[in-house]
Order: sequence, then C-alpha cells, then structure tokens
Amino acid sequence: MRQIGKKIWKAFLDGDKILLLLCLVTSCLGCITIASATSHHETLRYVFIQVGAIGIGVILYVLVSCVDLEFISEHRMALVVFNIILLLLLIPFGTDNNTGNRSWLDFPFLPFNIQPAEICKIFFIIIISFIKYYITKINCFYVKKDENGNITHECLTLGEALDIPNDDNKYMIFQEQKTG
Repeated sequence: MRQIGKKIWKAFLDGDKILLLLCLVTSCLGCITIASATSHHETLRYVFIQVGAIGIGVILYVLVSCVDLEFISEHRMALVVFNIILLLLLIPFGTDNNTGNRSWLDFPFLPFNIQPAEICKIFFIIIISFIKYYITKINCFYVKKDENGNITHECLTLGEALDIPNDDNKYMIFQEQKTG
C-alpha cells in the first residue's frame, strides 16, 4: 500500500502543475458562477456538487498521471472499438433527460447519468496524441522537391497510423506547383 502511495505522490509531483492550477482556478470561477446563478434557491447544494466534482477531477488527474500512456496508445485499436461501442450504447439505452438530446446513459445501478462522448474525448486525445508523436518520431511527414521545383508532402494516413490494413492508403500525397 505504501508503494502505491509513493507512486501516486510521484505522479502528482511529476504532473503538469500549471495545468492543474489553471483547471482549479477555472473550476473555482465555475463555483462562483454556479453560486451566483442559483442564489435564488437559497441553497448551496449545486456548489457542493461542483466542489465534489472538482475533488473527483483532481483524484482522476493524479490517477491518469500514474497511467503509462505509451502502453495505452499501443492498444489504440481497442480504444477506438471501445469508443464506438460506448457511443452505440446510446441507440438502445440513451436518454434525453427532457432536453431533446439523447446523449446520456442512465443505468439504474448508478446514482448519476453518464455522457459517453465525454469519456470518448479522453481516449480520442490519447489516440491523436500518439499519432502526432508517432509521426514526428519517425519523421514520416516530410517534404520533397523534385527537379521541376514541385513540392510534395508525404505523410501517413490516419488509417495507417491506426494500423488499419489497406494497400490503397499507403501514403497521402499533396502536391504544390512551383509559383513564381
């Protein structure tokens, strides 16, 4: 248990403290806005809910800082499939909570609703970050100039970076004509 605590503390110390500080400042401004908008209710219930959500967010920040993102990005196809399944759950189980937008999952065993798009955003950021890192790491985006002065940009397609086998999508090539 002590090793887990040390690892979490190390992840907190190694994390981006400026980002955490900016998020906390923004969240505090959100609490002030909520308090102002709900002052006619004469209750601080919504502010307490927001403060609880901020606490959960800080805990998740520390936990996500502990996760080896390289391992997760190696299984990016599983993340894509998970995102698709999570979004497809909205078709049979989606609820609108009287908003007209069926973007929430309401499970009876949970005391709150889940919006799958918000969960998918986290994995989408991880996938796209890995693709950007991969492209810059192996220099697969480069510029060529031929003898006529035409410029050709070559880079991996999204499908190739996600390891989707397709011989037709080996490279995406853009050509610019020499001007002047």
